[in-house]
Amino acid sequence: MNYEELLALIMGPFGALVVLSAVLVGIYNLVVKHLLPVVRGGLDRHLSQVETMLEEHKKDRELYRESILFITQRLDKVEDDVSYIKGKLDGKEEKE
Repeated sequence: MNYEELLALIMGPFGALVVLSAVLVGIYNLVVKHLLPVVRGGLDRHLSQVETMLEEHKKDRELYRESILFITQRLDKVEDDVSYIKGKLDGKEEKE
């Protein structure tokens, strides 16, 4: 094998294979060293925000339940008062 044939291999398929290997190693390093930490950090922030939202939702839901219970109790009192007033009015109408 002379130098011209060796040079043809280096400039041809073998050279392309070496360049492709170098590019793939560079892309791998870029992804692993730079992109994954950025994505991981963003994902961690997102998940912590979702967790915070779920905790706030849980507190809001408990407050909502308490409010509905309070409204129900007040409505029961109003119904009792309306029944009492209606009974008094019905009693007056019978006397007249």
